[in-house]
Order: sequence, then C-alpha cells, then structure tokens
Amino acid sequence: MAQQPAQHHWAWLLGTRQVPKSPSIAYLPVRQVDGTVAYQQCWITPTDHPERFINCSACSYPHHPSIATCQLCGTQLDRHSDTEKPNRPEQPSLTDSDPQHSTGSKHVPRRSMPTEKPPKKHVRFEDPHSEDPLSKVQRGHKPAPKRSTGKKTAYPTTEAAKIWRDMEQVEMNLERVTEKLERNGQRITEQVERELESIRERLEKIGQRIRELAGLDGQRVRNQIQRSR
Repeated sequence: MAQQPAQHHWAWLLGTRQVPKSPSIAYLPVRQVDGTVAYQQCWITPTDHPERFINCSACSYPHHPSIATCQLCGTQLDRHSDTEKPNRPEQPSLTDSDPQHSTGSKHVPRRSMPTEKPPKKHVRFEDPHSEDPLSKVQRGHKPAPKRSTGKKTAYPTTEAAKIWRDMEQVEMNLERVTEKLERNGQRITEQVERELESIRERLEKIGQRIRELAGLDGQRVRNQIQRSR
C-alpha cells in the first residue's frame, strides 16, 4: 500500500469502495420498507467507529485489533499504550447503516426505529362501563358529592379541646357540690338528732307529769270510795 500523510489516511476512502485490511466487517441492521429488519455486510471505518481501532504510536494510522504491525510505517502496534482502544467484540448496532459504506443490496432510506413508549402510570385498562368507582376516578370522572346526614362524626381540634375543658369543669363542679351536700347533710343530721333528743326529754317530762297526776286522781278516787262505804 502506498505511503500517505497521516492527516489524509481516510480522506481517499470517502465516496469509494476501496477498503484496506484495517477496517472491520460488521453486520448492521437495516430496516426495510415493509418494516422488516435485514442485516447487511458493511465496512466499519475509523471515521464512523474510532473506538473499534488501534492507532499506531508512530504515525497514528488506525488498525483493526487483529493486525499487529502498522501497514504504513511497519511499527509494532503497542496494544497496551494509552492511545489504543480495547478490543471490543463487534456487536450490530441498532442504527441504520450508511449506504455510502455498505456493500449490500439497494439503497434503503434512513428511518428512525420506533421506540416503544412505557405505559403511563396509574392507567387501568378496564371496561369503560365498569362500576368500579376507583377506575372512574382514575379515568378523570369526579365522584358525586356525598349527602350530609346531619351528624358530625369528628370535631376540629380547637372545638374538641374546648369540649374537653368544659367536661373537666363540670366534673370539678360536681365534686364541689357533692362535698357541700355531704357537709350540709352531716350538719342537718346532727341538728335533727339534737331536736329528737330534746323532744324525747320533753316527752319524758310530760309522761312523768301525767303519771303523777294520774296517781293523785287515783288516790282521791279510792278515798271517796272508802268514805261512801
């Protein structure tokens, strides 16, 4: 192969089918008009895929990893240098190949492969006539407003605190009233007991007087009976 300047290594290759030994051969998928994918044998050049080639340390000529000696200057390729690329396995890419470098069949217009969109979140594919309220809400239907039953099941925080304070106040009032009633009841009981004691004393005095009067009358009656005899 003729010696060429390093900066024009691949300029002559563009637009031609003359390919040296250094480029690699790959099978690239090409989407046909009918939607099918056909794999065509294509030349992969360093211009398109520089990561698949190793550059010469002397003249920077790119080579396929299977080549050990530079085709221009004959320098042994240093496979462990900083400038070389690792020998990666050739894998067919998912992009359409450039017909400029392909040796396959007829020209196929470039088309972007359709990407499958991920399903949207919170989407339920159900019967639109289903009675499931959750599915209706997720499809955008607003639920009907609930009718008020007139019963309050929960109080706000401030109102609940107020009710709790009122209940505590009522309990304290009940305790005070109970203590007061107990004190009043004890005082009333003592007063009633004193009244009863005084009444018993008076009744005893009255009974004694009655007995005395009855005894005097009985003696007078006996004296009259004796005198009448």
